[in-house]
Amino acid sequence: MRSRETYLYFQIDANRINSRGTLAAMNRLERWHRNGVIGLVMSDVAHAEAKAGGNARRSRKVVGYIHSLGFEGEPDSKRTLAQIAGILFPQGCRTPRDINDVRICHNALRYRHILVTAD
Repeated sequence: MRSRETYLYFQIDANRINSRGTLAAMNRLERWHRNGVIGLVMSDVAHAEAKAGGNARRSRKVVGYIHSLGFEGEPDSKRTLAQIAGILFPQGCRTPRDINDVRICHNALRYRHILVTAD
């Protein structure tokens, strides 16, 4: 059988964990992932956010995803993080969640993944 792999990788945010199976678009992405058509991953930041909620069903789902490490320590990262922050939060990051959103976008950019979020 010929491979159906598209070499497309989707990075899902913590708010797209489909633990109840009620998100139609995520159901489709998860089905494509199970069938080997796409890859589904999370950033280390989103992975930690999703596990921190205390919901057992959600935590079980989260640990099934591969998570990628951030690049905050690399030379150009500081400048790129500042640019992303300026785009997402022109008035400045006000909460730790804002900073996490910037870091999650930075991770998707670095790995060239398509970010799937509700934000």
